[in-house]
Amino acid sequence: MFTYSQTRRLSITPTLDTSEYAEGDVLFVGTELKLPAKTCVVESIYATWKDSEATAGAIFLYFFESNDTAIGTINDAPNITAANLVANGFLGGKKIHFDSRIEGAFSAAGIGIQMGFSGGQTDSGNDTVGPVDPVLLKSTREDRKIFVQGAWVDGGNTSQAITSASDALQIHFNLGFNRNI
Repeated sequence: MFTYSQTRRLSITPTLDTSEYAEGDVLFVGTELKLPAKTCVVESIYATWKDSEATAGAIFLYFFESNDTAIGTINDAPNITAANLVANGFLGGKKIHFDSRIEGAFSAAGIGIQMGFSGGQTDSGNDTVGPVDPVLLKSTREDRKIFVQGAWVDGGNTSQAITSASDALQIHFNLGFNRNI
């Protein structure tokens, strides 16, 4: 797989709309993530909410080299074109699940992880989840910045709508890298 000499945890706090989000809505756009090296491997991702709105569902994260076009309007369905996806330099994506099995050991809800179960287990939305595949993030910019955008997806069996404070979501990335790449 990948070998690297250093690891780092980075966090972002995307700006959210305080209106109610429905399943499938764009959650946030254009949030900057400065990589510790030009090429990094996302080993794992987890998220926390300062409030407990997101007890079921998932966030799909989209990684881009540039921030020229949003995936859509916040609180509306994503509508980015294929041409704009390519122009933004789409690097990949990952899904963060919020599920009662994750939160069950804690007294507060609102903890999500990039799931990595094996053996055909399912999340609350009955999606089969398998081993976590790393994502390679590569910045072509001298400042090593990339951009993250997100959508609220499959709210489980309840299709849960959520509301939250504008700074309620924190997303944490565990990255591996070699300084000379």
